[in-house]
Amino acid sequence: MMKRHVIFLSILSISIWSCSSKTYIADLDVNTSEISQDYQEDAEIASLIEPYKKEVTAQMVEIIGTLDKKLTKRRPNSNLGNWFADALKDESSRLYKKQIDFAVQNYGGIRIPSVSAGEITVGKIFELMPFDNKLLILECDGATVKKLTDRIAEKGGWPISAGLTFTIVDEHSEDVKINGEAIDMSATYIAAIPDYIANGGDNCEFLLDMKRYDTEKYVRDIVIEHLRREYKEGETQMADPSKRIAIKK
Repeated sequence: MMKRHVIFLSILSISIWSCSSKTYIADLDVNTSEISQDYQEDAEIASLIEPYKKEVTAQMVEIIGTLDKKLTKRRPNSNLGNWFADALKDESSRLYKKQIDFAVQNYGGIRIPSVSAGEITVGKIFELMPFDNKLLILECDGATVKKLTDRIAEKGGWPISAGLTFTIVDEHSEDVKINGEAIDMSATYIAAIPDYIANGGDNCEFLLDMKRYDTEKYVRDIVIEHLRREYKEGETQMADPSKRIAIKK
């Protein structure tokens, strides 16, 4: 019976990866079960899976970029968070065909603690962002942006792109600046945000009523496209260590 369960899950994982899905996952709880060393692979099922396994492996090992330095995930700032959010901002501007003021990625959405310097593969980006979350472009008034930066401050910091800076003071945001200027509560700002957050995740319900544009692209795929394009142009991904979120003690 154990063998049947393992085989079913293997086939299911390939089917889910290879087909488009309308269900977007933001987080995941995993339960593991130990398999006895006496377990023997079913030759018939292995033969059935092999063509799919080869196809998936070939796609995952494709080199799509190079990185000058190791990227590491930390709060409130990190070069990994900066790089990721900047990639979203850059690609969002191409998709929306208008200037994006800033991009935000929730901290928990980045699933691995670091990316090593050197070659970057498709598989590494799948590790980094395994969930099928799409990127939305939101038109937010200044007051709503302030609520968002307050939420980010309360959480201790999220990856934010160039174009947005603020200071955390007692778990609230102060001195919020967009493109180097103090936030205008009545102005409209364009923000690129994963659908998990835009749809109210992490207590961001205040974003639900904002005018939005659906890129219809997964966050993960947007980053992959960004890397592919720049790799073809001969560009190396540069780690940006700038501190976009300050903490006042």
